[in-house]
Amino acid sequence: MRNRRPRPPIVVRPSYVSDETCFAVLGILPRPFRERIVPRCKRVARIGRRVVVELDEVERVMRSLSTGGDEADNEAAIDDDPSTADEVLRRLGRVRAPSPEKR
Repeated sequence: MRNRRPRPPIVVRPSYVSDETCFAVLGILPRPFRERIVPRCKRVARIGRRVVVELDEVERVMRSLSTGGDEADNEAAIDDDPSTADEVLRRLGRVRAPSPEKR
């Protein structure tokens, strides 16, 4: 048997997020994803009951939520805008994990 050279790792990044894959990709449960994130996305595809959104769009929405939300998006905005990333995560049902050096 011959020795094989180690191969460099292949990095795979998803292009789309659905309510089925949102926990694996974003760490957000499907219900908060559908209730908080999807209504703020501009381009949403629905395949039956499945909701599919581009990952770049979801990242934009999450970044907007973490900074207090868009002023132009007042209809879909939550009554009291979160002021910190921890508040955004709490509303989405998640908690920030402590960094490894603080453990």
